[in-house]
Amino acid sequence: MASVSHNEKIATVTDQAVTEVDAAQSEEQLEAVRVRYLGRKGHLTTQLKTIGDLPETHRRDFGAAVNAAKSRLTAQLESKRLALQRVSRESALAGETVDVTLPGRRS
Repeated sequence: MASVSHNEKIATVTDQAVTEVDAAQSEEQLEAVRVRYLGRKGHLTTQLKTIGDLPETHRRDFGAAVNAAKSRLTAQLESKRLALQRVSRESALAGETVDVTLPGRRS
């Protein structure tokens, strides 16, 4: 019974984290979300540390749920990071365009 409420809490935290990842507009914001949920004192890390308080019958399911949540969040973070890097690279390249039809510079 306790495992169900813990699993629901993990699902809620994971959904909230994914929402924050999607809302991140910069790599700094994305890193802040990563630390908030996966850092040493992060929400999911703290949940994993409470596994010892659970009865042995619920530990396996709880651990699997936390690890699945961490994997999902890690994949989401990496996907968003790559998207932000691509946008950053594209905007940098757009600013460096050269019009080859203009006359060249004379020294």
